[in-house]
Amino acid sequence: STLQAVDSERTKLSTLFLHMTDGVVAFNQSGEVIHANPAAEEMLDMEIPLGGTVTYQDLFGEIAPLETILTLERDCLESETVRGERTLLFLLAPFDREKQVGVLVVVHDVTQQVKNETMRKEFVANVSHELKTPLTSISGYAEIIREGMVKSEDVGRFAGKIYEEAQRLITLVEDILNLSHLDEGAPGQERRQGIDLYALCERAVASLAEAARQRGIAISLTGSRQRVDGAEKLLAEIIFNLCDNAIKYNQENGHVAVSVTREGDRVVLTVQDTGIGIPPGETDRVFERFYRVDKSHSKEIGGTGLGLSIVKHAAAYHDAKIQLDSQLGRGTRVRVLFPLSQREAQP
Repeated sequence: STLQAVDSERTKLSTLFLHMTDGVVAFNQSGEVIHANPAAEEMLDMEIPLGGTVTYQDLFGEIAPLETILTLERDCLESETVRGERTLLFLLAPFDREKQVGVLVVVHDVTQQVKNETMRKEFVANVSHELKTPLTSISGYAEIIREGMVKSEDVGRFAGKIYEEAQRLITLVEDILNLSHLDEGAPGQERRQGIDLYALCERAVASLAEAARQRGIAISLTGSRQRVDGAEKLLAEIIFNLCDNAIKYNQENGHVAVSVTREGDRVVLTVQDTGIGIPPGETDRVFERFYRVDKSHSKEIGGTGLGLSIVKHAAAYHDAKIQLDSQLGRGTRVRVLFPLSQREAQP
């Protein structure tokens, strides 16, 4: 019968609204709630009873009067609003403009999109600033040489400055590209395989030995050969960046201790230094892009401010946890806890 068909359609519609991830609130022409799904109540952080206890005016009156939406000539009215810690996008539309049956409001949580857009803008601004600094130096030194304003015996020194800034630029571009690949889901061309983490540490320590020696830093490696499932290039990035930071932000005659151990079902990479340390309250921020604890020191040693951000993203790709402990003026310890390789985990 017609009543059964209507009831069936109403049930299907209610089921659809019930399982929607977007919030849906429907009002009659008097502004009384005739339907509200759980997602809407969760996003608006309130119970929305049917009837006239809570009305359209209470929920969305500040966006536009009910009469305006009932007679809206376009498809819908959009409004983005911050409510609590969330940014919500409201889409308000009439059921039927001619009959003015009621109003439907769809609530979409755009908090993450807004955060991503803010981060993107900040990242672009920071990249522009970071690229401009070495490029300006290179251009300045080159112009001085071109204009013949440098004595012949000083040309080598100025060329050395140009080389240093060019290397800084190359490092920055490489770090930006690495982060870009990680944002896209990490290198798809590199399959996961069992990787000897200790062997990668050996390579990193060897490649950084000269940089450590020049700064008077002793670097050591202890532990045992442990395997983790992952992308070799990204694992090498984690190790290199942690060790590189431990050297750069160390103190005179300091020490960097690298170890690879097994703790239960985890393989633990530990990099501990005797460096300048991180002030209380800033340990979480060091993983932000371009964040530097000591900007003057970073400029002096040529840090890009992207190393720990790469570590964070690469660790997440491997389902690894990062633990950071630091004392200002006494040093920092970073532990990266990787899941044990599936082959190693098998009894």
